[in-house]
Order: sequence, then structure tokens, then C-alpha cells
Amino acid sequence: MPVVLAFALFALLCLPSCRPTPPPSPPTAAGQIAALGSLRAQALATDPQAPDEALRDAINHLQDRFACNAISGCAAHARLVGFGWQARPLVEAAFGRAGFQASWRARSVHIVAELADPASEPFLLRQLDDRDPEVRAWALYGLQRVDARHQRQRVLEQTAADTLWLAPAQLTALWVLQRWGEPDKAMQFQQILGSLAQQHMAATALVVGAYLCRQPRSPDCSAALPVMARHPNFQVRRDALLAMTARLRPQYVRALVYLTHDQARSLRQLASEGLVTLSGGHTATDHQDWQQWCSGGGCGAVEAGR
Repeated sequence: MPVVLAFALFALLCLPSCRPTPPPSPPTAAGQIAALGSLRAQALATDPQAPDEALRDAINHLQDRFACNAISGCAAHARLVGFGWQARPLVEAAFGRAGFQASWRARSVHIVAELADPASEPFLLRQLDDRDPEVRAWALYGLQRVDARHQRQRVLEQTAADTLWLAPAQLTALWVLQRWGEPDKAMQFQQILGSLAQQHMAATALVVGAYLCRQPRSPDCSAALPVMARHPNFQVRRDALLAMTARLRPQYVRALVYLTHDQARSLRQLASEGLVTLSGGHTATDHQDWQQWCSGGGCGAVEAGR
């Protein structure tokens, strides 16, 4: 009996906790919809630290030498600049992945320079020791864009170059220093650019120089640009033309007539548009017509300001 009574007492005490757990009640329709909505929200959520898809796409196009090159152009360049400072880390990373011969290597530094993000200063300073003088040139331009005047000594060091290979950096350093209040550097810039304009092997320096000539408060490039317009390199002729048409002057008229005979249709068209403006509305159908207009006194009249 004591054993039986003990077992019965144990059973009574255990009964509430030993009762099997009832199965969960099936979710309501409203609960199912709420759960599906939560899963969908998680699936569509974006990482706030992840770059914009369009920004990543622009980086991919930057690295595509068929979509971005010095001859046919690079739409990704303007797109990346349009993204503003958020593009800087990705563009700097693209530069880090680039081999020395990569088509986007120097352009990446140029884009970082145009972004003018103050946080890019350490990156730009590192590139002053790069073995590619074009990379150095855009890094110098970038330092001016972020107004890193405290780096004046590092910029000044680049002006000591005395070889054709280092001319892009030398020109840019002189341009930066004249922007920072050293007017004597403007004359040096003009002299070197004029000397390089007649050298066939100076294409890279001349392209950089023509770009700088288009910028606000640049030294007067009117003596060198017409000479550059006759350079055998297409990029030099194109960028000289862009600089001339950005600030049309009467002394450019004969160079523009010359460029209406260029092999590149885009250059012929832009030169003709510039001539229409300089001539006060005269139009011509081709180079021969423009040449006849010039020989007939048209060029002289423009140069004389009539």
C-alpha cells in the first residue's frame, strides 16, 4: 500500500507538467500575409554601405577599353564625376587594380581630381611619385582642386623636370602654382607649352596642357593653340580645338580654317562652327569654301576685328 500510494501521489504531481504540448494553432490568413511581407522586405532591402548599381556600372565602363578610351571618348568619365564624392572610393580602388598599361589608370586619377573631394588628398599625394608623368599631372591638378596649398613644396618639386617624358607633370605644376598666386609661373607655362607644341613626341603633355588652357584663370595659351592645331596627333588637334572654341579669338581663324580639312569629321564640324561665329555668320560647305573665303580677305578681316 505505501508503494501504491506513493506512485499515485507522484502521478498526481506530475500530471500538469507531463501533459503533452498541444500542436500550435495554424496561422491566420492575416499572419501569413504579414510574414510574407516581412520576407519580401528583407529580400528587397539594400545595404546602405553598398555602392549604387549605376555607380558600379559606370566603374565597369571606365575599365572597358572599348567603351572608354582616348580616341572615341569615355562617357563613364562624366557619369562618375556626376556621382560626386561618393564615387571617389570606387575610382581610387579602380586605380589600385589597374596595371601600368591599363587604359583607365591615368583617367582614374583625373576623375578623382575633378571630384575635388578633400578626402582624396592622401591618394593624390601618393601619385606624385608615380612613374607615369600623366598620373602625376592629374594628381597635381587634383591638389589644386582641393586647394592643398600647404603642399606647395611638393608641387614645386615637380617643376624641376627637364625632360620631355616628365613634361606633363612640369606643365601642371607650373599651372597650379600660378593659380596659387605666383604669376611668374604663368610665363614659364606659356614658354614650355609653346616649345612643346612643335614636338611630335610631346602628345601627352600637349593634351594635358590643352585641358588646362580651358580651365578658368588659365595662362594665355593663344600663341600655342594654333600651332597645336596642326599637330600630327589627333588627340592634340582635338583638344587644341576644344580649347580654342571654348574662348574664340580672332587669332585662331586660320587654324580653324586648317582644321576644316581634318580627317576627323567631328573636328571639321566643330572648326566650321567656330568660323561661323568668328566670321559673323558666314557659312561654307567644305574646306575649299572656307579656304576661298580666307584667301579672299575673310581671315584678314577677322584678325583686324572688322
